[in-house]
Amino acid sequence: TIAPFSANLYHGSMAGKVVIDANASTFAIDERLAGVDISPLLKDALDKDIAEGKGDVGIVLQAKGLTVSALKQSLRGKVSVNLANGAIKGIDLAKLVQGIQHLGKDSRPETLGVNQNEKTAFSEFKANFNVSNGVAHNDDLAVKSTVLRLTGSGDIDIGHDRMNYNAKAVLAKTEQGGTATLPVNVSGPFDALKFKVDYGALLADVAKQKLDEKKEVLKENAKTKLQDELKKGLKGLFK
Repeated sequence: TIAPFSANLYHGSMAGKVVIDANASTFAIDERLAGVDISPLLKDALDKDIAEGKGDVGIVLQAKGLTVSALKQSLRGKVSVNLANGAIKGIDLAKLVQGIQHLGKDSRPETLGVNQNEKTAFSEFKANFNVSNGVAHNDDLAVKSTVLRLTGSGDIDIGHDRMNYNAKAVLAKTEQGGTATLPVNVSGPFDALKFKVDYGALLADVAKQKLDEKKEVLKENAKTKLQDELKKGLKGLFK
């Protein structure tokens, strides 16, 4: 058993406790990390360089097993993440959504690999995970930047080093003045993640917005015309 402790780690602070029972092969952690650098933390925890930024992380997890694999597959508990001024590495979602004017009408979903030269920058990143049997489930992702909003839900299978996550990237404002939503599925093993980008859904969303705008214009024109006709009719009554 390791007693409650505090320390300075990952350029921030850590406070909490870790309990290890060798006889029962159990492990429990209750930690609060404040102002930490998420990049080296993720490298140590997942052996992956997938995000950067600073913020707070809450970890309350339990596990049981004689091997690392068994411990990972038995993980249960909760994890919370609240970061600021960072980036998701491997894909630039803002660039993809902003490129809608270059897409053809028959554009189909495209599968992209991780590109370490690209990032999706954010000013705010919030997510809570419920962990059961080594799978971390999230359904309240909230990522914000000056040009993009990102929501999503899905699973990160820590026990088998895989994930399947559905996200929606919403561009705050397109060149046409509206918004645009790009569905993205992130799936596969941690060392070979793939991004399935649904351009067709993006184009359909933009087309619907344009149609709605035209309907609104027609409605306003009809309203104006009706008002003009009523005015003419009233004038005729009092001649």
